[in-house]
Amino acid sequence: MFQDTYFESPTGTKGCFLSPEDCLYQMPDKDLIISTACPEDIPGIHALETVIEGPGAASRTALEERLQMFRDGSLVVKCDDRVVGYLQSTIWKNTVFARFAEICDFAKWHRNDGDELYLIFLGVHPKFRSNGLAGHLLACLTKLGKFYGLRRITLVAKNHLIPFYERNGFQTVKELPDFLPGEAFSPFLMQKRLA
Repeated sequence: MFQDTYFESPTGTKGCFLSPEDCLYQMPDKDLIISTACPEDIPGIHALETVIEGPGAASRTALEERLQMFRDGSLVVKCDDRVVGYLQSTIWKNTVFARFAEICDFAKWHRNDGDELYLIFLGVHPKFRSNGLAGHLLACLTKLGKFYGLRRITLVAKNHLIPFYERNGFQTVKELPDFLPGEAFSPFLMQKRLA
């Protein structure tokens, strides 16, 4: 069953990690609503990921499994009830990997008693980019990690996104040349310390 947005973290803290200010993101001509994703958001999340990733997009089934695995780690951004941004994450214990195929079954790796938040995917619709929304979502993710008492956030970044993540407090750990076999780029493992 799905968790409610309000929960008790492993550290015993009760409530929601998102403040009311976190849940409303104002752009010059639009107000965007940020919340924990729910099952009804999956079609919109899938459509957005398909716009961003094309044929490499996660399936609806995979997105549903990730949401069931850790609902608090799935945030959605809506404009007029349309999904225009989202992120999905999981908690695990300092997992070492070199390829996506080793970790793609995120439910297998998820641990409520883990020490690390792994950002599975962060995406913003092209029409809503360059307004600070992705950075705001990362700030919300940082609050989630701290709320859960985790030590760090880990992610894999494509080369062109490294400066964005660095501006948001992440440091490059190492190159992962075999992460996505057949791709023209080598992504990098990046981390942000929380404690």
